[in-house]
Amino acid sequence: MIPRRRQHSFTITEIIVCMAVLAIVMGVASLAHYRYQWHSHGLIRSVDDIRMAVAAGERWRDDIRSADKAPRLEGDVLHISKGKDGVMYRFADGAVQKKRQNDKEWQTVLRHVKASEMLSERRKHVECWRWELELQTRSRDPFVRPLFSFQAVPGNTAGRAPVGSN
Repeated sequence: MIPRRRQHSFTITEIIVCMAVLAIVMGVASLAHYRYQWHSHGLIRSVDDIRMAVAAGERWRDDIRSADKAPRLEGDVLHISKGKDGVMYRFADGAVQKKRQNDKEWQTVLRHVKASEMLSERRKHVECWRWELELQTRSRDPFVRPLFSFQAVPGNTAGRAPVGSN
């Protein structure tokens, strides 16, 4: 006589429990994936904004350094004299704008700006210009607080007092 093998099987209850556990695991995994994508897109936007702000700051610093006269602030417009090619900067409508002296229209240099201020500071022997910049956060819980400070000294104006100082 050959011994009979005992057959193993699952009950319908065990299968339903396994399916429920699998559904919960898949739900948690898909939620984690969705949150990862959302945060990843927010980080990419922040990186792009930071890259653009640094590039705009470097262009501003180059303009200040190449000034042949002391830059002057008239209202909310910074005038930088560069021989025949002067440039102007201003903050308007949530953007920093730049205009060459002979251009008719302002060109947007940087968008999504919350605050921008260009200041002249008198240091011991030199006039220094500082640009304080804050970008708008585009998410509810920002990973990075986008604050920047750029400094530059006008090229041929060392030792001169800033316009408006005594």
